[in-house]
Amino acid sequence: MPLVRFTAIRRVTTRDRGRGQSLVEFALILPVFLLIVFGIVDFGLAFDASIGISNAAREGARQGTTRPTAAAISARVRTVAGRLNDSRLTVTVTCKTAAGGACPGGLAGATTGTSVVVRVAYGYPMLTPVAFGTIIPLSSTAEMRVE
Repeated sequence: MPLVRFTAIRRVTTRDRGRGQSLVEFALILPVFLLIVFGIVDFGLAFDASIGISNAAREGARQGTTRPTAAAISARVRTVAGRLNDSRLTVTVTCKTAAGGACPGGLAGATTGTSVVVRVAYGYPMLTPVAFGTIIPLSSTAEMRVE
């Protein structure tokens, strides 16, 4: 008697096709999803840095109302903005008269009634440099009258 072998023919079901389709869809959507998630995180961190430099500029101007020296104001700004990268932080301190012109003698000429203007600039390095480049320039200016 001859030996007869039957080979099982596997039928491809719609469920098997669905697995492959799901994998392809996942592979197409995953990069877009990750880009959106990292963009949200980047935006949040940049917004936090913006709030930090605004607060640092305000605190520096407040320091300048009582002790208008560039060293004291810059030190106060860098202390308040401590969590930001210090090498990317730029502090500019100027003095303005009541009429809006520059103080004679610079910041040393700051007297009662003049204003101290503190400008803080920061270059925020992005995690995902896709749309805006690698660094977003942020800046804030605060002005307060010297007492």
